[in-house]
Amino acid sequence: MSIMNIYFSGRVSEDSVNLLFDVIQENIKKGGIDINLILSSSGGEVIPAIAFYYKIKNNNFNDKLTVYNPSMIGSAATLIYLAFTKRVVLPSTLFMVHSIAVKSGKDAQYSIAILNDMLGEIFEETTSITKLDYADIIVKYPKKYYTDQEVMTKGISNLASTTIPQPNIYFGI
Repeated sequence: MSIMNIYFSGRVSEDSVNLLFDVIQENIKKGGIDINLILSSSGGEVIPAIAFYYKIKNNNFNDKLTVYNPSMIGSAATLIYLAFTKRVVLPSTLFMVHSIAVKSGKDAQYSIAILNDMLGEIFEETTSITKLDYADIIVKYPKKYYTDQEVMTKGISNLASTTIPQPNIYFGI
């Protein structure tokens, strides 16, 4: 069994998430490979992040995948994190969520209300944060930061660690 450690620190865009998914899928198909994704991104476009979320969720290789938050994950990058079943948080890390504020690129074809509703559904599917809780959060806070302790109680992360794997592939697109 071999392990591939991917470090993603780039902007979430259609190109970056498609490339990331292709690398994951290609290596999983080789067989006998587990993948650790070390994710440290402040976000980007929502629609490509949602598409990545459903691509991971709709494949049968999620048991081979683990995602780590080594420092901060925010905005659309939280959807990449939530796509994984095994989600690891390290001490003193942060997660940031917010209401959709700007529509650009692929996001421009959807209303802000529809995009926020999509995010609420994903949080409800993967955490203890309900769609109504999410709607309440984005109304009350311009940006809501969750600490490493809070993400464990909210179900955003389900595993904790004090170390991250040493990356051997880097994405900084």
